[in-house]
Amino acid sequence: MEIDIEMCGDVEDHLGMSWKIRLLRKDQKLKAYLDCLEKIDNPESLISTGGKFKFNGNEQIFFHDFTKIENSKLAILEYWSQNSNYLKNGSAEIEFLVEIDTEKSIGVKIGKEKSRIFDDDVAKEVSDVVLTIAQRKFYVSKLTLASQSTYFKTLFLGKFVESEKSIIELKDIDPHEFQIFLEFLYGESVLNDETVDEILKLADMYDVKTANRQCEKFLLADSKKSIKDKLTAAAMYNLENLKAVCLSEIKTVSDLRSIVPEESSQFDTDVWMNLFLKLLSFFK
Repeated sequence: MEIDIEMCGDVEDHLGMSWKIRLLRKDQKLKAYLDCLEKIDNPESLISTGGKFKFNGNEQIFFHDFTKIENSKLAILEYWSQNSNYLKNGSAEIEFLVEIDTEKSIGVKIGKEKSRIFDDDVAKEVSDVVLTIAQRKFYVSKLTLASQSTYFKTLFLGKFVESEKSIIELKDIDPHEFQIFLEFLYGESVLNDETVDEILKLADMYDVKTANRQCEKFLLADSKKSIKDKLTAAAMYNLENLKAVCLSEIKTVSDLRSIVPEESSQFDTDVWMNLFLKLLSFFK
């Protein structure tokens, strides 16, 4: 392995976070890095981890807190010896087995493992386009997305430069939210109170009307969210049936007071008008 030449693995998603392994040789030292690509803005937030580092069969146990100060990087040091068999048949096998301590982690959202993988060999074999978001690659089917989304139908089949590309970059999107959105479009059971807002946001962005209807149906029948949260979603994504049901459940001044949002922009003009009429009706 050459000195000062860095080798990087692919970005992988685990528990709703992106991770990457890097390897760098500096003189007589070999450094293996585990990068948590999750953005940590709050200096008090941390991701508490522990586990094993494996290098060609050798193991080291580690404990590390990923924080803003630590720049979200874990470095494990090995001493390089020209006589050691670091490379096997010209390659090295590096693995981090990481366990996140949810009780010690502070101020970060730890998700669940993916229901469907969009960058494994199976996904690559059946894919005809790659969508990239912040170093993440999603190997997907144009037909699957275009049949559900007018945005992707235009992007893939319209008269745009992107329609001829095999790799297309999507901007201003969180890759973890897009992962959940794709799982939903591919038929996985991921719709719940934790994911419904993310799915609604991307369904609105990419004009997936069936997703909007399914999310509205879930919020009406199965969700445990508060009336305030439901009404906020109804106003933001034009879910008229949900809006009507939420407004009908406001029966007292106390009910009305409990759903007033922190910012007036969270409700549209129609909702505010209905709330005003509700208030007037209480004093007849």
